[in-house]
Amino acid sequence: MRIFALLMVLVLFFLASPNLYGEENAPWQLLHQQAVEKAVNQCREIIFPFSAQAGFPNKLPKELIGKSWQEIRIAVAKACFKCSRVFMEMTEKYEFPVKMRLGAQYFRKRFILGTHIYPHKTESSRVHEFQCRDFANSCDLGLKELELWARAEPLPGAAEIVWATNAHAGLTRVKEMLPSLPKQIPDENARQTWQRIARSTILAGNEAGMTAARVGNHDFPAWRLKFAVKYFKATAKAAVAGSWYSRETNPEYWQQACLKLKSAVEPLTIEVNELLKSLPSHK
Repeated sequence: MRIFALLMVLVLFFLASPNLYGEENAPWQLLHQQAVEKAVNQCREIIFPFSAQAGFPNKLPKELIGKSWQEIRIAVAKACFKCSRVFMEMTEKYEFPVKMRLGAQYFRKRFILGTHIYPHKTESSRVHEFQCRDFANSCDLGLKELELWARAEPLPGAAEIVWATNAHAGLTRVKEMLPSLPKQIPDENARQTWQRIARSTILAGNEAGMTAARVGNHDFPAWRLKFAVKYFKATAKAAVAGSWYSRETNPEYWQQACLKLKSAVEPLTIEVNELLKSLPSHK
């Protein structure tokens, strides 16, 4: 079956025009691949001790033995922040093609999500313990995704032809589901406005997640495209995470929360269009 799949990819590769891929950066591919592998290795070294595979949180790094759950959770957040910086610095240094760039931003957003501690919840010890245990399992999944994303695909772009129709249809739905953003936000309605935008943002993000599930597999690997699509789900979650559990009643807080949410959501339509433009013909 795998031999047949590989032959199909080869046929698609030779039939397709290079112009379909829209990322003609061959002289830079090796440099980009080296940068990706370096960043992934750095983050793996930082974050692996907090994975279920490493036994976390039942087995703690020695510097955390005897610490409270809150202190352990803060250590996890600091490790995630370091990893987010690795990916931010990489994307600032290199002018990646769109799929590689959005994939890198996907992992950065995932690490940013790992820094959220939800201080508005007062059941500290239990909440922090739950977050640590939940993070350990999520960390395992994230490490597997990093490994796939970092792996250079044998024929970049070729297998994307197989998934172009799914990706195009799903991304188009994501774009249509993104919330409308009001120019003015009255103080008295700020919290309701934030909640409306946040719910719509999450729904659009969930659509991106379902689309990503329909893109790429081990027979037709399209990891760069898959994780570029997942970027929109991670961005949606990261955009609302800071205020999702907030119990604030101050209208000024929600005014600022709306502005932050708008600044996170506004670029998404442009980025969806950019990714759509990079896809092989879906017809």
